[in-house]
Order: sequence, then C-alpha cells, then structure tokens
Amino acid sequence: MVLKWDNSGYHAFASSERATEEECANPKIRANIENHLMKGKVRHTYLIGILLWAACSLAHDFALLRGVAEHVALKIGLAVFCCQIVTCVAAFVWGTGAAEVFRSGECYYRLKTLITLAVVIPPFLLLVAAERKYQRFVLSVCHGDYLYSVQYSVPFRAAKSTLPHDPSATLLTPSLRGDGGQDTHDCPPPPLSFSEIRDMERLMSFIYAFWCAAQHLIIAPFAVGPLFRRIVQVSFSWNWSTKATGILKMAVAGMLFSSALAGFYPAFRVCRSHPTNCSSEKERDYATEDLATCARRLATRMINLFALCVGPIFGLGALWKLYGFLARRSITGSLLDDSWQWYLHGTSTYMFAWLSCSMLPFFKDSTIMLRARTLRLDFDLDSRSLREVVERHPDWQMLPYLSNDLRDGTKLQTFREMLEDDDENQSHVQQQVWPIAYTRHSEISEMDTQRSFQSTIDSWA
Repeated sequence: MVLKWDNSGYHAFASSERATEEECANPKIRANIENHLMKGKVRHTYLIGILLWAACSLAHDFALLRGVAEHVALKIGLAVFCCQIVTCVAAFVWGTGAAEVFRSGECYYRLKTLITLAVVIPPFLLLVAAERKYQRFVLSVCHGDYLYSVQYSVPFRAAKSTLPHDPSATLLTPSLRGDGGQDTHDCPPPPLSFSEIRDMERLMSFIYAFWCAAQHLIIAPFAVGPLFRRIVQVSFSWNWSTKATGILKMAVAGMLFSSALAGFYPAFRVCRSHPTNCSSEKERDYATEDLATCARRLATRMINLFALCVGPIFGLGALWKLYGFLARRSITGSLLDDSWQWYLHGTSTYMFAWLSCSMLPFFKDSTIMLRARTLRLDFDLDSRSLREVVERHPDWQMLPYLSNDLRDGTKLQTFREMLEDDDENQSHVQQQVWPIAYTRHSEISEMDTQRSFQSTIDSWA
C-alpha cells in the first residue's frame, strides 16, 4: 500500500519463483538492490520542506526583531507551521517505504524490524513537534509572538507563581507574576486588535482543518496502518524475553492495550460531559449565530456520536485482538485476512488516538481560549470546558469570559459587530467592547465607555 506519488509503486515486481537463498545472498546481487527510498518526488518534498521550514523560521525571527507589525510576523509564523506539516506528511510517506520490500533482479529483501523502526521514528517526532507548534502558535496569537530560535531561562519561582497548576507547561502568557521594582518597565499589551485576531483565528482554523484531513487521509492509511501491520506480524512469532525482540513484543502488546483505551476514552469523555454539551438551560437563538459556530457545533456532535457508538466497539475488538496476540492465535484463520485486519486496526488506532488526544487539556485548552477571545466559542454548551480552562490557567486571565451575558446570542452578535467596527490600532484586550445598552450598569458615564475590553467584562462580575 503505497502512494503513486512515490516511485516505489510505479513498476510491477518480477517473479521470485526461480530465486534461491544462495543466489540472493550473493554480494553481487545484493550490491544491485534498488533503493526506492533514494528516489521519488516525496523525498525531494521532504528535503525542500525542511529547508523552507528553516528559512521561514529565520525570516519570522528577523521580522520580529526588526519591529515588523505583529500580524505580519504571525502570518510568517503560520507559513512556518505550513512548512512543518508538509515536512511531516512527506516524512511519513517516505518512511513508509522502509516497511516495503527492496528488489534486486528476482530477489526481494526487507529491512530488519529495528532498522525499520529507526527510520519511522523521525516522522513521529515531527508529528509531535507540529502539534506542539500549533498550541504555541495559538498562545502567541492571543498573548504576543515569540522568537522561535531563542530559548529563555526563567526562574522557577516565577514560573510556579504564574503557572501554579503545572509549572512545567509552556510559559507563554500575557503577564508574569514575579518581582516588581521601580526600575522595571510596563510590558505593552498584546498588539493584535479584535479584527486581526479574528482573521488569524479563521486562517488558523482553515489550515488546521487541512492538517487534520492530512493526518486521517494520508498519515493514518498510508503510513501508520502498513507500519502497524508489519510490526505485529513480525513480532507475532517472537518469544517473550528480556532481549530486544522480547521487549519489542511487550511494546506491541502495550500498544494493543493502549488502542483499546483510545477506543473507550472518547466515549467516557462524551458521557462525562453530557449534561453540559448536550443540553442547555434555555432555548437557543440559532439565527444570531455565525456559520462557523453552527458548523463547529454540528461537527462536534457528529464526532461525539461517532465516539459514543463506534469507540466502545473498537475498544472491545482491540481487547480481542490483544488476546489473540498473547495466545498466538490467528484472527480470521487466513494469513492474508489477518494482514488486512492488522492494517485496518493500525489505521483506526491512529484515528481514535487522535480523537482521544483532542479531548485532553493540552490540546483543547488553547483553542478554547482563542475562540473565547474572538467570541466564536459556544459560551452556553462549552461553559464547562471554559471553566476548566479558567481553573487550570489562571495566568490566561479568562475568568471574565464566564459572564452569563456572553450566552445571549443576540448580545453576542452585537458585541462582535461593535468590536469589528472599533479602532484597529488598539489591542484586543483594550478595545471598547460592549455598548451601554447591553451592560448591567446603566449609570455608566460617557467616560466609562472608553474602558478596556478586560475592565468592561470585569464589571459584570
């Protein structure tokens, strides 16, 4: 199972009926092995993606140091993320070739399992780096951009004071709680206006949707599935031991058990959040909501329904496959059918693992914050998630967004329109937001209408 984009799938293989083990072991025959990993457009895409990734990162840092407008530097940073995900996808497609066969005449060869794993580890590291990059990019849009090539050293006491729940998390916040002195200068607020941060949110949502589609349509079926099948089938006959093969077999068993958890966990999360996500205290005015919010709600409910109905079935199937793996029993009684079963299981495991990770705080908290700041969050159905963000990240200053006024669809639509028409030279945390007609304090004077976004919401508490 290979992409036609790669040269490894272009020509038909020759028959190996007349090939013998002695002939294939001949050094002259082995010297003519066709290495498809060194050919194909995907390899060039892999290398070009790495170069563009590095070049865009340098351009971003240079723009930030030269004082270029932050919304321009952030768009360069978004280009960095695009180069990173292209590199990641190309790395997975290229690394899949390591699980295929190599030909020399009528002889066929395969890499050793440990060498195959060494080839595919970098793509998985790039995948983790891409996800971490996106989370940091969301924080940079809300709190201010940062240099990609510089690592700052912060005293632990300052980090612990700012992030009391998890001092080891990413310290990219709107403010630091440390020592204050007379010689220190006030840090300017995040420079993006409300209109700019909304534009960035739309662009990021569009690109991240393509990134998710690439994971499910390319990485899962064309990389993870074949690799999972190869590892399981090879380790099926290994003995349990403390050697490398035995340890790898234990890792495969652990992976099968983890796949079962990946099937059950999303269903558990959906059941746990049912009172908040599936019901409302009042009737909703859908006519006042924008298309993006309605589309997200529909997609969320479809994903929740899928996780609730299919997840437990997949989890039970994973446990059955784990039992067969431990007992060295065939799943279907046919080697070919077993091969397809393991391929489909590996592909589904990646999809359910992605779904489970998307429900973890590390992956969803920053997105919830961004949607709340751009007033695109469903403040009624997602109130529980927003409350959890406030508890876990007090440094993000999201407490005012729990106001009941934000649950009113008509008011929320008016707030959006007021912000979009406001002065674009002001920070999104300093803009005039709510008209006097929709505040709880009707006695607010004309001067009070110039208060910042943050202070206006604070007055609702």
